[in-house]
Amino acid sequence: MSFGNRGAFRSYRALQHSLPPELSIIMPFVNRDANLEPAITASRESLQFSHELLAAGSCLTDRDREELQISYPAIRMPDDFHASLLESINDAISRSLGKRILLGSPDVDKNAEGIRKLKSIDDPRGDIQFEFPAGKNRGWIIGRRSVFEAIGGLDERFRTWPGAIFDFFIRARLAGLSIYSSGAEKEGVLVDPDPLDPIDAYLFRKKWQIEPKVALGPALSPTSQEVLFPIHRDPCIRYWKQGLYYKKFKDFLAALASMFRTVNVFHSADRRGFSLEFPQILAEIDNLLDQGGGSSDPGLQIAKLMETQPGDKRLALGATEYLLEENRFQEAAEVMKSWISGGGAQEMPSETLASKAQALSSALLASQSQAPLVSIIILTYNQLRYTRECVESLRRHTPQPHEIVFVDNGSSDGTDKWLRQQVGKNINYRLIENKTNHGFSKGSNQGIKAARGKYILLLNNDVVLTEGWLTGLLECLESSQRTGIVGPMANSISGPQQVPKVGYSSVTDLDEYARSFREKNLGRRIPFRRIVGFCMLFRRELVEKIGLLDESFGTGNFEDDDFCLRAELAGYRNLIAGDVFIHHFGSRSFAGNGIDYHSALGGNRKKFNEKWSAIGPKTPEGKNLLILKARESARQFSDREQIDKAIDRLLSALALQPQDPDLLLELAEILLEAKGFEKAIEVLQKISAGAQEESRMALLGYGFEGLGKLEEAEEWVERALSQNAHSAPALNLKGILAYRRKKMEKAAGFFQRALETDKGYGEPYTNLALLKWSAGQKEEALSLFEKGFILAPTIPDQIMNYHAAVTEMAQFARGEKYFREAKALHPFHKRIHFLLIDLLLRQGRHAEAMKEIEEAMITIGID
Repeated sequence: MSFGNRGAFRSYRALQHSLPPELSIIMPFVNRDANLEPAITASRESLQFSHELLAAGSCLTDRDREELQISYPAIRMPDDFHASLLESINDAISRSLGKRILLGSPDVDKNAEGIRKLKSIDDPRGDIQFEFPAGKNRGWIIGRRSVFEAIGGLDERFRTWPGAIFDFFIRARLAGLSIYSSGAEKEGVLVDPDPLDPIDAYLFRKKWQIEPKVALGPALSPTSQEVLFPIHRDPCIRYWKQGLYYKKFKDFLAALASMFRTVNVFHSADRRGFSLEFPQILAEIDNLLDQGGGSSDPGLQIAKLMETQPGDKRLALGATEYLLEENRFQEAAEVMKSWISGGGAQEMPSETLASKAQALSSALLASQSQAPLVSIIILTYNQLRYTRECVESLRRHTPQPHEIVFVDNGSSDGTDKWLRQQVGKNINYRLIENKTNHGFSKGSNQGIKAARGKYILLLNNDVVLTEGWLTGLLECLESSQRTGIVGPMANSISGPQQVPKVGYSSVTDLDEYARSFREKNLGRRIPFRRIVGFCMLFRRELVEKIGLLDESFGTGNFEDDDFCLRAELAGYRNLIAGDVFIHHFGSRSFAGNGIDYHSALGGNRKKFNEKWSAIGPKTPEGKNLLILKARESARQFSDREQIDKAIDRLLSALALQPQDPDLLLELAEILLEAKGFEKAIEVLQKISAGAQEESRMALLGYGFEGLGKLEEAEEWVERALSQNAHSAPALNLKGILAYRRKKMEKAAGFFQRALETDKGYGEPYTNLALLKWSAGQKEEALSLFEKGFILAPTIPDQIMNYHAAVTEMAQFARGEKYFREAKALHPFHKRIHFLLIDLLLRQGRHAEAMKEIEEAMITIGID
């Protein structure tokens, strides 16, 4: 907390005195119903110097803290869950602002009595004042902040206030500090407390080898202060140092507990100025497990530790994360289940976190059932409003096992603090903090390296996610093992991923629109090399094969183009998940942080072009690049219905890579679409046996069917089904052959099986529509024609059948909508352009039709 931040300083005198206050009063209480009012009243009435009031209590839920804050607004409440009262007191010491600190006793009524007697906080008779307003075990102490910085806080191994206080005195004397008490009759007297808690008395004797008595009076000669119990404003560093402290005294169980707590808060902590790395903590835990003795099985040691402190949130979550790092999923799930069943869910700081713990336990168990983990990497650079909205939508709409790796690039608007809070509350969230803006590529690479999942998803922080978003992306990615990168559709993005006209005007209406969008376009997959990096999903194996993002692209732009290009050059095919829609605010980090987007775009475009133009055509990579460009050019010529030019491009690529099965299959598909059946069969017969066998056999079947050679077609389709009984193209061909033989019911069965096998395969929808149309079921047929066209809008038969249906039923406006969407996805497709123009003319919209004609002349030319 900044001393200049008066708004955050919530003592009742906050606006009456300068900061920092003279005194921080820390008042422990044993339960949420403790009556704190007497101490507040006493401080208001009696203290004439600036001060703040901090409460310290254990096992408080968020609701407890909120209610107490409402009841006692003058008091700063604990920020987080604490397993013990002493831990909460130490946390309050680390958060306090005063020049001096008063530690009150757990008896708040007696604190009030002591506060009323407090006339001065600068007593020259001792470094520490120890007062006895109500018996030896109810005393409270005042010391300068430097005292606590010198000897640390209260030793949290003690169970009670008296044991911890008398331990504190011993350490003060060893540090050469003097202790004064108005309750002692003379200097040098031994303060002999009332009988301590038996466990605390045992700990005291074990630690100091003496009875719990303390000599007051002037300072003794200082000795080596090796028994400091560390406190630190950052809980991560505090737990780490405490773990080392316990280890020094060979208290391995307590040391292990502290190290697990360190793991839990590591990613949410601000460790600037302190060198501590995550692997260093894990190694220390391994070392403690080896030294701990009692069992050679670390899992049993952790279970024993959990039994001793069953309600400790940080311990449970830290142990779980450690086991996750070790890929010991079952043990991690058992720790979580043990903690929840042991009352952890009731002692949680929020019901939300308890449900997250339950969900994580289920997710960990699911991971053993092959449920894959998705690592979602979110870069942030200020713009907290958008990050909040993104994360909230992710929570609502992502039931799959996932983790979030936040990478903050030096935010200064409170984003970093908010992220630490989220990571502290969610075991499947982690945070990487950069002091400066490392840019999109480098930041993403940091997240990729830290990711644990089978799948990796790069996600901008300025998106709002929708129901089924990740399900749809995963379905698209898993549609083929050769799929490299997939991305969704959006309202504001470059290229064909942008939906030209969305059906909502406010984000509040987004969910309903996205749900309708997914239902209408379910299964749509759009091949496209470039997937925009605002949301891209890929398998970990892709990175292992092609490498990380190129960090030379700096703050952003074209690193996604480069990554997608490398994926395609490695033999993968990138897809747009055309049935997934998310909202994108667009370039918030650029705009909000004053970065010149257009300058960065232009500079990186030049860098991209220079990188790939420098690749020699005779190198393997250069040859693959020429082949890729030839394939893309051939597809554009095919869309323009310039089949001869398309074939020439593919033949030029085959000259570089003779007998390439992918090129030969693509050539055959173009020939089949153009009804060049004999030439297609010739090409397919050149493919070596065993290469792309299932696809080759199915396409041979289509070629012979086109020639009317049904027996040969049947033979090849059976061979394809022998390779894969669930081949949708083969099942569709079986339906066509049954139709050709007038076996309509059988044909319908095959078409139905084909579309159920692959909901993204458009042709069986159109074929089933033809059967419905022939049977007079025209409304149902039109919906099926429409679905077939949505899924496969570049295949001539799909286009012509849908256009004929909407024309005959005079559904021109309905057809126009889907032809416009198809044109946005395939801007070079001649037939889509011309049939859209036809639909406009049929509606009498001649001016709009003329604009489309002019656009077509520019885009595809007129023969």
